[in-house]
Amino acid sequence: MARQPISYLAPLIVYFVLRPHITSDTEALAIAWFITIVWTLGSSLWLRHLEVFALLGVVAYGIALSISIVFGAGALPLKLHHALVAGAVGLVCLVSVAIGRPFFLLFIRRRTKQTDQAAQVEMPSAIHGSSGE
Repeated sequence: MARQPISYLAPLIVYFVLRPHITSDTEALAIAWFITIVWTLGSSLWLRHLEVFALLGVVAYGIALSISIVFGAGALPLKLHHALVAGAVGLVCLVSVAIGRPFFLLFIRRRTKQTDQAAQVEMPSAIHGSSGE
């Protein structure tokens, strides 16, 4: 349960503590969000479980930070990196529905595996599969 406060509150607190002492928003945001990156990668290694969406966030952060540094784009890419992740997930969902294999059904099946909820997921997908043939 410590994941949520560390992911959301720690970067915010660190940003507001560092911002008066650092000359740019870019540096303060880069340092503040680095805490979340370290936490995500550290907890994945510790639990020996890779969170796909967390890894996507790490990649988006790396891309945003690279754009900010290489192109001198300032803090805007770092402020918008969550939109990049949401957009990518949205595109994956749209494409998966368009080809007839909804991503979230596969994700739910993997998460529920052999539980009581698995039957609830299998029934609608079986109905969908039989009506499409």
